[in-house]
Amino acid sequence: MTGTEDREPGQEEMLSIDLTDYIEPAAGSVPMPAVPRRSEPPPAPGAISERLPRPRWAFGGSEVLSDTGEWVNSGYLAAVEHELNMLRVRAEARRRHLAETQPPEPFDIGLLGDLLDLEAELPPRIEACLPGDAGMLLIAQRKAGKSTLSLNLSRSLVTGEPFVGSLAVRPIEATSRIGFLNFEVTGRTFARWADEVGVPRNRMVIVNLRGKRNPFTRDEDLAQLGAALRAYAVETLIVDPFSKAFAGCGDPNDNGAVESWLSKLDRFARSTVGARDVILTAHAGHQGEHVRGASTLEGWADSIVMLTRQNDTRYLSAEGRDVELSESALDYDPDTRRLLLRGGSRTETQYDHALGLIIRLLNDKGVAMSGREIETALGGVLERGTVRAALDHGHRVHRVMWSPGPRRAHLWSVLPESVEVSGDNAASD
Repeated sequence: MTGTEDREPGQEEMLSIDLTDYIEPAAGSVPMPAVPRRSEPPPAPGAISERLPRPRWAFGGSEVLSDTGEWVNSGYLAAVEHELNMLRVRAEARRRHLAETQPPEPFDIGLLGDLLDLEAELPPRIEACLPGDAGMLLIAQRKAGKSTLSLNLSRSLVTGEPFVGSLAVRPIEATSRIGFLNFEVTGRTFARWADEVGVPRNRMVIVNLRGKRNPFTRDEDLAQLGAALRAYAVETLIVDPFSKAFAGCGDPNDNGAVESWLSKLDRFARSTVGARDVILTAHAGHQGEHVRGASTLEGWADSIVMLTRQNDTRYLSAEGRDVELSESALDYDPDTRRLLLRGGSRTETQYDHALGLIIRLLNDKGVAMSGREIETALGGVLERGTVRAALDHGHRVHRVMWSPGPRRAHLWSVLPESVEVSGDNAASD
């Protein structure tokens, strides 16, 4: 069409441009089949243009009936077919490029007997905290000392000294190193902390990423980082913390997005870097007992280590696959930044405090008192249930004793340290 004399009815408002004159068919594309003209009269003026996308494009072809019995513009159909072919070409090019740059990995598959005969299962990396060849999620409450605990762990993995002074460790190989992706503090600060803890200077590789582009958002950056860490023979990789390492990768509360990122982390750590252990730190939620963000984080981990804080005391606990560590208090040395397992949970600490008040009351009274009398005397300070639990706790640790009283009451008194009491009676009143 080149002039107004060739326009058909209904095209008075449309520009005379035939896109097929400017579009070269894609290589290998299938030509659009000819659409037979029908003898029915064309639609009323403007009817076709009202159905076309806005703004109104003029496609220059003629108005024909489609297979569905609708009037359409043949030029519009040609343009749509061309765009479909271009999308097919791009999709095929993308598939071939992915096959060239990321060839499929072989599956680790075999019979149960073959796998059992292949190699013995590795012993735990850290007793009661981390199995062999596993992933750990370290969850810490705000300002509980997440980085300090990570550095204490790193020191033990290198030196073989017991973790927090009590838990046996299988150290990394003498030629291997700890890799630490530090997203949170400045490089200088982190290096000073690691040196104060006593991490050997030539056994830790630190990647300072605070204020830098997150490598987990670009495959090229991640591949380059992985090659560098592999060159340092990294055996254990620590990523601190999840919230910063995940930044730019989606919604941290979306299980699907986080699951995809965790798969990328595993491939990066185990295939690209060649690490055996993966330790990911994360902040606790507002309740302080679970991870902040998607629940799939806890599902990913082979072991979950929890670091909490109450007043000035830190507590450590762990659970997972072949992992269990009851909550225990930690002692902290600010000069060396060392953490040592002392024992005693937050509940036991609460009971110890309540027991101290009870013992003071009994000493002040100078006579044995029933449980009800103790509850009444300390009613403004301790709840009834706390008094009963503290008495039970004091009896178990041999600090208080009871003797029978009137109406089957238990009369409580302070137990001298030199006297031992059998554990067959417990607080019930």
